[in-house]
Amino acid sequence: MKNERSGDVRTTGCRNGSGYFTVTAVQPGSYSVSIEAPGFKTWEQTGIVFAQGDSRTLPSIKLEVGKVSETVEIKAGADVVIPDNSEVQHDVKYGID
Repeated sequence: MKNERSGDVRTTGCRNGSGYFTVTAVQPGSYSVSIEAPGFKTWEQTGIVFAQGDSRTLPSIKLEVGKVSETVEIKAGADVVIPDNSEVQHDVKYGID
C-alpha cells in the first residue's frame, strides 16, 4: 500500500489461509493498494482513506489471470557452403574394438 500524499510504501507478504492481509500502524491518509501474484494481472485500488484506528476490508478484490509468456531463443550455426565446390562431404568413422 502506498500513501498517496507522501509516497511512503508498505509491503507485506503475510496472509492467512483465507487470503487476508494485515498491515498495522498505518498513518491516517489516503492510500492506494495493489496486489500482485505470479501469473495474474496486478490489482489496484486508489483513494482508500484511513483515519486513526481504522480497519478496512476490501471485498472486491479479484485477481485476473494474466499473460503467461515464455521466451525461447534458438541459435543454430549455418552449414558452411563453399561456393566454388559443389561437393558434399560426410565424415563417418567406423571402428571395431
